Amino acid sequence: MSIDKIKLNKLAGKTSYSGRRRPSTKKSGYKSHTDATGGKFTRVDTHKYKLLKNEILNLKFILPLDKKAKFLGFGIYFKVDNKYTFRDDFNEKGDRIFNENIFPNWSKFGSIWKPKAESLIPYEVNIEIEAIEDCEVNIYKPQCGTVWHSYFNESRDSVLKNLAIFSPEGLFFTNEGTVSINAPKPPMVDLNSLFLRTYLVFSLICNSQNLDHEMICAV
Repeated sequence: MSIDKIKLNKLAGKTSYSGRRRPSTKKSGYKSHTDATGGKFTRVDTHKYKLLKNEILNLKFILPLDKKAKFLGFGIYFKVDNKYTFRDDFNEKGDRIFNENIFPNWSKFGSIWKPKAESLIPYEVNIEIEAIEDCEVNIYKPQCGTVWHSYFNESRDSVLKNLAIFSPEGLFFTNEGTVSINAPKPPMVDLNSLFLRTYLVFSLICNSQNLDHEMICAV
């Protein structure tokens, strides 16, 4: 049979010809499970509150009675899928962090501060989220209490004066307070709605060994 009557396939990068290749048995590319998050990430559930227009979600942080407390702190992560108003009565001016982000990204509010001698303890902080339009509010880990860790001993004074920016991820409690939530309707559990990762908080706070703590890094 003449060679020009045989269907030939040109090999890539070759000048010679060969017959038909064998069928492929593998596919290129990396695949992982659809729920895989990597070794440093984890998924957690959050609580979701449905608010109608003008309804209010109220959170009260009650810090414990502890006259020896070196620092007090509170914090919360939240996200709202529609227009809302945020109000609080925290009166330690300047000592707060309020990162408000566009949905579906998470926002955070909180503080870590050194109590003044004249401060009234127990200390209360109230937060209100009022719906301008019907909305859903997700919250994660509202918490408060007296804050301290041995690594604070190695921190510079300039850093300790700005601990507020590390709330809630820098809240290491020696005596945890309580948080009460008042909402028009009971919450729903929003399964696997939040990614967390390990965050080296103390790489920023001090120059010694790092200490892992969780923080929100993605939706």
